[in-house]
Amino acid sequence: MGLFDRVVLTVFTFSLAFISFMFILLPFGWYIPLTVLQRSLMNANGRWTVGLIGTLFFIVSLRFIYFGFSRRYPLKTIVHETDLGEIRVSLYAIESLVRRVSRQVRGVREVKASITSLNDGIGVQMRVWVTPDSNSPKASAEIQNSVKTYVHDVVGAEVRDIQIFVENITTESRRGRVD
Repeated sequence: MGLFDRVVLTVFTFSLAFISFMFILLPFGWYIPLTVLQRSLMNANGRWTVGLIGTLFFIVSLRFIYFGFSRRYPLKTIVHETDLGEIRVSLYAIESLVRRVSRQVRGVREVKASITSLNDGIGVQMRVWVTPDSNSPKASAEIQNSVKTYVHDVVGAEVRDIQIFVENITTESRRGRVD
């Protein structure tokens, strides 16, 4: 779920919480929301507004139902054929592995990686943040060697291309992250 969907979900949830709160207050004699709704339904502009809001809620609900029932595993995978059957490894799993291995290189503060499937292996694009006291070309070469060896040993995939972009040279410490 992307950032846009998270924002929509947040607004949707707060709206439903507000509407629920209004319904909770009805048994206690607070009828102002019902009166406002009734008055808005009496004129054409109010009916269109209520209908538009209802349509938006319906569309957002359908979108989140789709997310709830869609497949949970990534569609992009690499496939290995063995004598016993097929093995699929998601590109997301390889991406997580690449980030973990890269952060173990001395002087690397943060890593963002993306993996692409190539005809004869995989390609890795990385953005890294390094410390000022590290040698960026040496650290980059070490990252490339570590990633190529480790991915081949763990996943069995050939890494054909590793592109590294040193995005920042920083003294900030790593943020706590969960892979």
